[in-house]
Amino acid sequence: MLYQASNNYTATVKYEDSTYTKQLPKTLNSGVLIHKKENLNTKTSQDFTIEFSKEMLAQYHESTIFATVHRNQKLLYILPFKVNKKHKKYVIPIETENLFNGFNTITLFNEKNQPISERPFYAETKRNIEIETTQMETTKDSITIDFQLKNSYTNTNLSISVLPKETKLNENASRIIEAFLLEPYLEKNVHTLTELFNADLDMLLQTQAKQTVKHNFNNTPPIYPQTRGLSIKGRINTEVQKSYKVLLTSTENEIIEVAEIKPDKSFVFSNLIMRDSSNYKLAVLNEKGVIVKAGIYVYKQIENYKPDSLLVYNKNQLLTIREKIKEDTYIDFVDTKDSEILDEVLLLGKKRQDIQEEELYPNRPNQLGNGFTKQLQFDEIDESTHTVIQYLNRQPGIIATEGLGASVVITRAAYDSFYDSTQALILLNGIPTEADTIAFIPLSEIESLTVNASGAGYGMRGSNGVVSVVLKTGYENYKTKPNLNFYSSTTDFGFIPSRPVFEASQLIFNSSATRQFYETLDWIPNFNVLPNKSNTLKIYKGEHENIKLFINGMNNDGQLFCKVVDLPIKKGL
Repeated sequence: MLYQASNNYTATVKYEDSTYTKQLPKTLNSGVLIHKKENLNTKTSQDFTIEFSKEMLAQYHESTIFATVHRNQKLLYILPFKVNKKHKKYVIPIETENLFNGFNTITLFNEKNQPISERPFYAETKRNIEIETTQMETTKDSITIDFQLKNSYTNTNLSISVLPKETKLNENASRIIEAFLLEPYLEKNVHTLTELFNADLDMLLQTQAKQTVKHNFNNTPPIYPQTRGLSIKGRINTEVQKSYKVLLTSTENEIIEVAEIKPDKSFVFSNLIMRDSSNYKLAVLNEKGVIVKAGIYVYKQIENYKPDSLLVYNKNQLLTIREKIKEDTYIDFVDTKDSEILDEVLLLGKKRQDIQEEELYPNRPNQLGNGFTKQLQFDEIDESTHTVIQYLNRQPGIIATEGLGASVVITRAAYDSFYDSTQALILLNGIPTEADTIAFIPLSEIESLTVNASGAGYGMRGSNGVVSVVLKTGYENYKTKPNLNFYSSTTDFGFIPSRPVFEASQLIFNSSATRQFYETLDWIPNFNVLPNKSNTLKIYKGEHENIKLFINGMNNDGQLFCKVVDLPIKKGL
């Protein structure tokens, strides 16, 4: 919608069954607008349209405006152009090689280095990396994937997160592209760029980009006068009018400059960055910009340095003298000013007692199967991610299945039979039970878990092995010795009622749905992919039939890579 200065506009916002209306201020015909043009056919340049108001055209008529591309006070490119009050709009093309990859800011400065207009924009100037993933081999709990670079010949380092396909853990996570190219320059975090169109992203930068508080200019003179650039001085040998100017062009140096002709017919071009022994052309222009015949004389250039050589910067240097200090086993303390001699300090220590790990086959007299029962060890990670059946299934020599009809089979104790059961004897707190009873018990509720593969001590009922499960009683973590030096009491008055302290419970996947949404399968933080060769990686997939790979990376040239791969598991490979 075009904004008409003669019309009045209001903004209406509806929020929670309420309507809010605000009168918008009228536009002022003053200022400079910078429009970013969307280049549909080419990505070699980014065009901008600069539109001046009548007031600004009158103020900067026949003045030079400098369009600068910068980011975080780092200047990358300057493009000067001259303003004429006859022309309201100006098109500025900027090559992508003169842009930062990602977030950029274009600012217009006048001849006094004062900013008159500014706007941020986003541009990806580097080619994206393409990586092809191929399934190689699938086992019970893992899958082997081959990674190959398609359009890059540089080593690439990847970080790979393996999650279930329906995961909800990565919904608000940002990619490496946003983390490097966009988020550091915004006030707030944003959604991924894949969810934003160009117009939406452009609007986001106008509202959420960090504002430039102050532009810092380096007014320090250069150490070497030559860094200011070269100067070309000359003189016109023919009669010229006052409005005539001198044009300098150089295709090799990519320079086009115009200089005024002084009353004595001399001219000068200053601060030119030119190649050694490069060609340039000079011509005289009339007031209409047409080349006229004229005689031009150029003064000889005298420089005291050679191209591509090092310029020596002489400065006062501090001389240092190295002396070897004699090493003494004992040094007397020297009493100097503002110092204090401390009293002798005696340090006492004691030998740390080694923590004895629990034995795999502990000696427990008066218990069945003593000496033949193996104590299974599990940590906090196992407790938060496994049930009893799942943990038993991870042990060598044990096949355990959960769900209805759950079973636990110790392979080295059970023999194949058409009629006899191969089910191991399961004891829950010493009472025989079925595998269905312990199928969905989290490992965090288990005090001890033992396996007697031979079934020694249990007679015929333990011929297929014995699995003993002992549950926690709920008091193990709260047993404390009373301190007789404390006296406990209760207040009779308070300002607010006493409330129990909230303690977050450990994350337990008590159903297949929670595992599908919140389980983390694998993470490879540092995986190098080499060009022109196969790069195989074995990852853990768990019991899921569909997994998703979140891949972020960067190659040695600084090119970023981001890709999400849906990976259905191919069975029977």
